Order: sequence, then structure tokens, then C-alpha cells
Amino acid sequence: MAYTPFDKTKPDPSTQSIAAFGTSDRDNQQAIIDGVLIGGMKDWDGAIFIGSGTLAKPEYWKLDDGAEFLRITPTWDGSLPRPNSLLFEWSPDDAAWNTIGTITITWSGNFYSSHAWS
Repeated sequence: MAYTPFDKTKPDPSTQSIAAFGTSDRDNQQAIIDGVLIGGMKDWDGAIFIGSGTLAKPEYWKLDDGAEFLRITPTWDGSLPRPNSLLFEWSPDDAAWNTIGTITITWSGNFYSSHAWS
């Protein structure tokens, strides 16, 4: 059986039967679970953009599925290559960015301790 990636056009109650609607819903829920567990969604490509940063501390990361875009902009912890915060943004056109939220990260020495959304 082939893998079924997330399909943002389904389920669609106006075009699908009840059985097909249920199958699409189940497949999309499984794709979301898979994406959370593996840290990414199938068909979402990513790249780093060095910009004003460095290879170890890029300006931002960008992910896209060809139609929608996500950008993650870190605030770096001084000279260390670890972020103190991550700004998450979404765009329908890779031009106008809408804020999803910011994660502030707490470190205990060199180890991750916790994070909080704002």
C-alpha cells in the first residue's frame, strides 16, 4: 500500500461520499501524526538562507510545498550556534508574511531545558 500524504483539499463534503470523506479524514490525520513524529511533512521542501548570518547561524529557514510557505527566524544566543527564540511565520505567496507565534527557548548550560510559545 502506497503512503498517502496530507491533502489540504480533503476531506471535501461537497464532492466526496461519506465513506470517502471518512477515509480522507483518517489519511490526513495520519499524515499530520507522521509529520509531527518525523519533524516534517512529505512534499514540504526546505532550505536555509544565510543572509546576514552564517552557515552555522543562518538568518532564517524556509519551507514550502509549492503553494504555501513557512519561515522560521531564529534569534541567536550570542556566539553560540543555538537559538534563544524562533519566530514562525506563514505566507500564501512568499511575500506577505503572517506571524504564527514565537517560541522562547531556555537552556541549562549547553542543554535544552524548556520552551514557551508567545
